[in-house]
Order: sequence, then C-alpha cells, then structure tokens
Amino acid sequence: MTKHHVLVADQNSSYLDAAAQLHETCLRDTVTSARGQRNIQYSYNHLTHHGHTVYVLTEEETVVGGLVLVASNRRYSPLALLLHRPESWILAIRRLGFSDLFSRLRDLLAVRRRARTLKSHDYIVALFVDERVRRQGLARQLLERAINDSSARGVGLAVDTALSNVAAQSLYSSLGFVGHSRTSKSVILTRSLE
Repeated sequence: MTKHHVLVADQNSSYLDAAAQLHETCLRDTVTSARGQRNIQYSYNHLTHHGHTVYVLTEEETVVGGLVLVASNRRYSPLALLLHRPESWILAIRRLGFSDLFSRLRDLLAVRRRARTLKSHDYIVALFVDERVRRQGLARQLLERAINDSSARGVGLAVDTALSNVAAQSLYSSLGFVGHSRTSKSVILTRSLE
C-alpha cells in the first residue's frame, strides 16, 4: 500500500508549484483556476508569505492533493490577489464566458461577505485530490490535519462548497462541520472547537 504524507509547503517551494498545477486541473471550474496556473502560484506564495498554510499531500515525492487554509489571525490582501496579472481575467472570460464568470464572482463575493462574520475560524479556500487517487480517504487526511492544526491554535474551521457538491458536503459533515449559511450557489459550513 502506498504511503501518503501531508506536508506544509514553504513559500516558493517546488511543492507549491506542483500544488498550483494540480489545483488548476482538479478545480477547473473555479474562478481561481480559470485565471491560470501562474495566478494560482502567485496566490499560494502570497498567502504563505503572510503566514497562511498550503498543505500538500504527497505520494513518494509527487503532490497528489492539497488544502489551502487562510488563518483567522493573519492578514493578506485580497485586492493584491484580484489585481495580480490583470490579463488573467481575459483568460477567465475565455474559459468560463462572461456571464458565467460574473455569476461566479457575484456568488464568491456573497460567500466572502458571510465568511467575514466567522472571526474565530480558519477558512479553507481550496481542497483538491488528484482524480487518480480519489476514494482512498486522502481528502479526509488533509482535512484532519487542518482540523488538528486549527484546534491547536484555538480556532474552528470554515469552508464553502457548491450546493450541488453533495459528496463534499457529506465529507465535511462526517468530520463535524455544520451548515452556517447559503448563497444562491454555495453553502458555508463550519466546525467549532470541541
């Protein structure tokens, strides 16, 4: 049986680059992925520089999954993430179409407004596992690491997912997450400290 390890990726590490590539592949329909791999790499480096965490799941030295966590007690610049590589928005329009991109952005802003009320929660902004190794409990392994680390810091966890993503909602529920609020396309789930 293959052994998988959850590691915390350092800023500018090759693990971040590999995770960004996998993020784009696994979460193809997200606004972040639609802006391209270089934009994801910048986001990961920006977040890790500001003390946030990118967990990578490895199988032998290959990245096969990741979880991106924004810490509740750390700052970062969402504006810097939005304005980095402005030409990437053209790529996003090409990939998603203008009306779909606008609809997703509107929902994303609604999610972020609701998430701001969660002061004592770290926020999972991305969770992904390579499709070749899914159904092995690897997303659960990433989540358990994030739960343990956030609990050790004395905070809960929050995450949003598509209303249509019943499998993800079931996984989060099995780990103690409960519904917090909804938008037209997403549900925000939280897990408080035990």
